[in-house]
Amino acid sequence: IERAVRRARRGLRWKGSCLPEALAACRMLCDRGIAARVRFSVRKSRDPAGIRAHAWVEIEPSGEKINRDPRYLDFRTPGES
Repeated sequence: IERAVRRARRGLRWKGSCLPEALAACRMLCDRGIAARVRFSVRKSRDPAGIRAHAWVEIEPSGEKINRDPRYLDFRTPGES
């Protein structure tokens, strides 16, 4: 799935970002009957805005992550495992 999303991105005129890649990967997985969710996180940065954001896909229930960047914390909402 990850390779397919990256391959498709090469044909686009605009630079891909993690959010459309994560959404596409999640949709491809779900269309194949594989439970997945898009995850988001932020971190401090030296950018003028002071933060950077990242999105990735987590396959359930294994917890396998696609396009995960370890510089971002993996937040959980209350009640999530």
